Amino acid sequence: MLFKQQKLIKKVLVGFLIIKISFALIYLSGSLVTTAVFAADDDKKTEESADDKKKDAKGEKEETDEEKEKKKEKKISDVLSALEEKRAAIRIEEQRLALKKAQLEAMKQELEQKIEQMTQIQIDIDASLTKIKAIEKKKNEKNQQKALREEINIKKLVKVYSSMKPKNAAKIIDNLDMAIAEKIFKAMKGDKAGSILSYVEPKRAATISKMLAELDPEVKTDE
Repeated sequence: MLFKQQKLIKKVLVGFLIIKISFALIYLSGSLVTTAVFAADDDKKTEESADDKKKDAKGEKEETDEEKEKKKEKKISDVLSALEEKRAAIRIEEQRLALKKAQLEAMKQELEQKIEQMTQIQIDIDASLTKIKAIEKKKNEKNQQKALREEINIKKLVKVYSSMKPKNAAKIIDNLDMAIAEKIFKAMKGDKAGSILSYVEPKRAATISKMLAELDPEVKTDE
């Protein structure tokens, strides 16, 4: 009977052990499933995190490229702006040079006009001088001719008065112009001039005598 009790206890213990093992297995299975689920969730989260990181990294990369593109565009814009400023400066310089050229051209034309005017004035002056010289030459020739005719006439009068009686010649000389009378007495011989002068009106005779006294001794009278 004791043996049966021991066998029964043994069976109960074995059954209890089996139940315990079963519960342990069930627990372990549930734990494994839960762990697997959590692990899957963790893997999913890890994958999602990795994907997010990749997206973030990609976004950062795209942003960096965009910044590079912006920097590149800004650099190009700066270069274009600098070129435009240079073009504007060149246009301003071209306008300044064009204005200066126009001013110089105007000054050149004005100078050419003045030179032309001065040349014409010089031509007119030369023509006027030529005319004046011609007039003076003609005038001198006329004066010379007049002086020559006068000298010839004086010589003729000297001969006429010298051939006349002194008293009669003196009467005529009293009525002559003083300048002509002086020239006549200058051209006469001294003795003949003295004989006529003694009959000339005293005041006129005094004037003629003074003129004869001032006459150059080397001046020759008509012989």
